[in-house]
Amino acid sequence: MARRKAIWIEITTIILFEAFFVSSQKLIFLVNLNFS
Repeated sequence: MARRKAIWIEITTIILFEAFFVSSQKLIFLVNLNFS
């Protein structure tokens, strides 16, 4: 049971990290577009 929970925590962390990374990349892209 605890092992399954640990796997879910890992998956959630990866998803959150990827979502944050993608949104920050989009933000940088938009900023570059506006200042060019």
